[in-house]
Amino acid sequence: MPSPRYWSSSPRSSARSAGGSSTRSGTLDTSDEAKETADYLRSTIAAKITLSSTVGAVYRDPAHQNRNVFFFGGTNLQLSPAHQLDQALGLLNDASGGVTGLHEVPAGPLGGIMKCGTSNDNGDTMSVCGWADNASLAVALFPGRTVDDAAQLLRDLRAGIEHRG
Repeated sequence: MPSPRYWSSSPRSSARSAGGSSTRSGTLDTSDEAKETADYLRSTIAAKITLSSTVGAVYRDPAHQNRNVFFFGGTNLQLSPAHQLDQALGLLNDASGGVTGLHEVPAGPLGGIMKCGTSNDNGDTMSVCGWADNASLAVALFPGRTVDDAAQLLRDLRAGIEHRG
């Protein structure tokens, strides 16, 4: 699995990421359990959306045990980023009702489209945000955080792992 610290952001360029293993979202969790969760999320998105490379990671918040960030996505030429993002967010639809209140939020300096909403997981709600542009797509789950906080954390995480050359 490619490390979230090294992500080529464009299949047609030499852009690379060199973000660290610690972000405002938390510290990269390298435990076996976290790797299994990240692999599951990465495999789920890769099974439904054509990506040339995929990434999955769990970030632990050392101050709050129940506020991990679950991140998954990948790179590929995206002819319809908004459609691809909707498909990726649709992967979260299940018996609990999927993502509700989905709306566009500012994507930040790297551009593209970014949407956030709320997912219901066994009666607990969690914020969900994702972005897509012509070269990359990612979704992150943010238990214990507001949608506004999740949106800013995803912009920060993206800035730390995706760079264009």
